[in-house]
Amino acid sequence: MVCIEDNTTFSGEDNQEEYKALQQLSSGFKKQILNRSLEDLSKSSKLLVYPSYLDYLGGENPEKDDRFILKADESEGPYKSGNLVGFIGYGNEQLIIKSRFGKLLFPYLLEKVFRIYIAKDFGFGTDSGLTILDILCFSFPIYLKSALAKGLYKRYVSHSYNNPNLRGKLDIPRFIKEDIPFLGKVAYSRREFSFDNGITELIRCTIDYIERQKHLSFVLSDVQSEVREVKEITTSYRPQNKKKIVEGNKRHMVRNGFYSDYRPLQMLCLDILQNGKSALGSNQDQVYGVLFDCAWIWEEYVNTLIGEEFYHPQNKVKQGAQHLPYTDKDNKENNVSPIYPDFIGKRIPRTIADAKYKPVDHIDSGDRLRMIGYLWRFNSSPGYFIFPEKEGEDKKDGFKWYRAEGFDSTGFDNAKEKSNESKGALAMVACGVEISQQAENYGDFSEKMAEAEQEFKDRFFKRIANRGED
Repeated sequence: MVCIEDNTTFSGEDNQEEYKALQQLSSGFKKQILNRSLEDLSKSSKLLVYPSYLDYLGGENPEKDDRFILKADESEGPYKSGNLVGFIGYGNEQLIIKSRFGKLLFPYLLEKVFRIYIAKDFGFGTDSGLTILDILCFSFPIYLKSALAKGLYKRYVSHSYNNPNLRGKLDIPRFIKEDIPFLGKVAYSRREFSFDNGITELIRCTIDYIERQKHLSFVLSDVQSEVREVKEITTSYRPQNKKKIVEGNKRHMVRNGFYSDYRPLQMLCLDILQNGKSALGSNQDQVYGVLFDCAWIWEEYVNTLIGEEFYHPQNKVKQGAQHLPYTDKDNKENNVSPIYPDFIGKRIPRTIADAKYKPVDHIDSGDRLRMIGYLWRFNSSPGYFIFPEKEGEDKKDGFKWYRAEGFDSTGFDNAKEKSNESKGALAMVACGVEISQQAENYGDFSEKMAEAEQEFKDRFFKRIANRGED
């Protein structure tokens, strides 16, 4: 098993241990994951990605380049990880990608964004953080809520009866065995629409499994109504039928359609019931695993901090779009191009903010140009990038970008921007949320994060009031 961090470059000079471990991955594994987008991978793998890559298609796609597992110019590296956290496997090989902020931030973000309860005394299975089984079980309530939002899964199931009311196909062998001499009953079977079926029994089996894991049973605390609903409809479920339930679901995967949200839940349940060894990865030629896009999770986390004062358009589900009007060749003005700033202030003048999980040093010209476009559209300035920053490292909070005031020369070749000598108007500001690195346990980390969040909000809203200045 190889363990690396997100948003990190691994080479012979930097992060040498991880670099050597990555080099030792089989050529088949590296071929499967190197330089391949999640969209491409999801078409030919048993890989669960939250949110689904399908949610990214169309519209603006600012973080597209960061949705890869590993990038490398050559198979021997150097390698670069993106915004994904979780695990991915191939055959008997497994790669864990953890947060670069330590083992506590990722579960904290899951708790805040998905409202899943994590025990404050939770003991992490490894020094690197969550084990594969931890990641799978933490994912279960997320996928359970998503699937049940479509309603309980219902499909045709064969039921056997033995009564006087023949309403199906006569079961001759059972009739001969049970109803001769004839006493007024008839053995028969019929197919009926039922909520008690192989899928719901698989979910029930997974619930029972997690409840038996004393160190993980708390993850079901916030889905008790969903758990109760599943238990009430699976009246024919028997724990001793676990192997039969698992094998039946491996043969009959949920198809695309109205109940398509049940397919990733079905895949996750199969993996959990294999105790993290992955029924999903039984095909040696396919990668498998569970990955979370921390760029998306960070954006939703920031919304929990500032959402009362900001609108939060969501590109991935095409909600809250703003527009740039434009005219066509006939000068018709009823055309619009949608845009999706992460956050738009509710008060006028509007404030524009963009959540960035990646390091401030990685905020590139594309990010800045997109922000400038938003600021122009809403006649606003300055804009704000909200990012996580490690406690104890050189502070990047308050890092600023300025608008150039023009050139001090009429010749372009030797022109020098005046703002290099005299700063122009403030254009963008980086605002950091400090991530504790000194917490003794998860409960202590949660308390320190609550303090850091309040400090961030005080500083952030003060900057807005002072037009970017502290």
